Amino acid sequence: MKKIWFYLLFLIFILFPFSVFAEHACDERCRWPDDIRCDETTGTLRYRQGSCNSGLACYSGAGNVCRNPYCPDINIRNNCICPSFTIQGSKQPNQSPFSNQTISLDGRSSTTAQPYFFTNVVANTIHQISASSPPGSSVGYTLCYNNTTCHSLTPTPVAGNSVYICSNKVINNSTNYVDIRWHYTPLIPNCKNIRVNPVSPLVGDTVTITADYDGPVTSVGMVVNPQGSCSFSPLNVTQSAGAGTYSFNWTPTNAGNYDIFCRAWNDGVAECRGMCVDGPPRYQCRGSDGNGATSYRTITVQNPGPWYKLKDASLNKIGNHDIVVVQNIKKFTDSDPDDDNNPGTGRYVIINSSSPSTSDPGILLATNSYNPGPSYNPIPDSTKGWRIGSYGNISQPMFASFYQYLKSRKQIEEITGISQINKDGIYFIKTDNLTISNQPPNYNFVLIVRNSTDTDLGNITININNNNFNTNNQSIMILAKKITFSSSVTTAAGIFIAQTIEYQSTNGLKVLGNLISKTAVTLQSRSDNTRPSLFIVFKPKMYLDLLPYLSISKYDWRRLQ
Repeated sequence: MKKIWFYLLFLIFILFPFSVFAEHACDERCRWPDDIRCDETTGTLRYRQGSCNSGLACYSGAGNVCRNPYCPDINIRNNCICPSFTIQGSKQPNQSPFSNQTISLDGRSSTTAQPYFFTNVVANTIHQISASSPPGSSVGYTLCYNNTTCHSLTPTPVAGNSVYICSNKVINNSTNYVDIRWHYTPLIPNCKNIRVNPVSPLVGDTVTITADYDGPVTSVGMVVNPQGSCSFSPLNVTQSAGAGTYSFNWTPTNAGNYDIFCRAWNDGVAECRGMCVDGPPRYQCRGSDGNGATSYRTITVQNPGPWYKLKDASLNKIGNHDIVVVQNIKKFTDSDPDDDNNPGTGRYVIINSSSPSTSDPGILLATNSYNPGPSYNPIPDSTKGWRIGSYGNISQPMFASFYQYLKSRKQIEEITGISQINKDGIYFIKTDNLTISNQPPNYNFVLIVRNSTDTDLGNITININNNNFNTNNQSIMILAKKITFSSSVTTAAGIFIAQTIEYQSTNGLKVLGNLISKTAVTLQSRSDNTRPSLFIVFKPKMYLDLLPYLSISKYDWRRLQ
């Protein structure tokens, strides 16, 4: 019986060369093999010990032999000690603040180097490597074992900014390294829904630009550039603010087409722009559709046209009343004593003197349409708003009859030049074209210019080199067919009456007295059309001083006994 048991044991050892009762050492064949699996997300290493000694894995990947689960592909007989390895990598984008972020190994060793290296890393455990990140940014990684070719793949988002290194994938008998690239993505703010008021502004108008800002916003801004430019001028304004709706003001000084775009910042991490994006950390704003819509727009700024202004007078406008005037006007000249550009009192077609306090402005009559502009802020008529539009033509018979009346009823003297005026009175000159180049005499007078045949009125040109005609403000009246104020004349005192009146100065014309033309006066554009081009300050004293020459005598005949 004993012999039978002996033979049975001998047969078992022959048929089964593995030890039934003892576990297997490194690199020995084993039973119950399996693969070795490691999760970089959780740091979990899974393997089956099988019939191997404690701490070893029965590894199917090497032909069912016992191996160190942390370096199973190392084939060193009777020695399952893993060699050290290297953890290396970089941070992208390679610019501050991302490139100087801290990389830590197992929460102990750390470095801010770019690129970074951890050498002589032991492979008998699963290591955790983590990266800091700037506020308002997210980070992902690409991880390559023993190569660097995987970094073109889409980065894997990482919770907690860390990943585990599976050393079982690193150790390969030769290179033994892992390359981890951290890919930072800033949390980009957004701005959208740009609104402009007014939408078609004039030079000198205040333009209000409004936009909505959302996301991780710490500062907001607005830019205005000439169209097609990234000069960040004439407007580049910023302010510290969070998400919300904000407005910015801009006063254009030049006409043209302009690009407007909003800007939003997330601390020092990222900026979004509606236009002029030159690369990270500056990005295209998502706008309202995810592709930048409404984060930019284009507007056209127009030059304002010339305009007229009156003081202490009424206006009988021949033709249309359709001047377009900026909201931020200036005085005729900065030091003009008669003009007013104060808000609430100065931006009117007709202003009135502040003294006496009972002074009222006059009325505005337009023979054709009444359509002042701009449409978003039309210039008011006066503080009273007295006006009549489409009034129709007004008959002016005085041009035909006034001269004949003077000849028949008044004492009128013919002269050949104004230097011959030597007293108050009425004078006439027979010439087709008269040019006045000197200041008039210091008398109150009426001057009538007749053509050389005395069949019609003649023309007169006032050409004074010192810009001011009638500097002594004498009460004078000039009647002609056409009155021309040359480009050198910017101020003229007197009552000027003609079928046609024109002025040539690009610095405007100021009249102290009155201006009466049978046809509409063509306004001359100024170099600065925020100032009135034609400014008439009514002077009633001139009419009173000339009343003896303008009044009609009434005769009451009686028969005497």
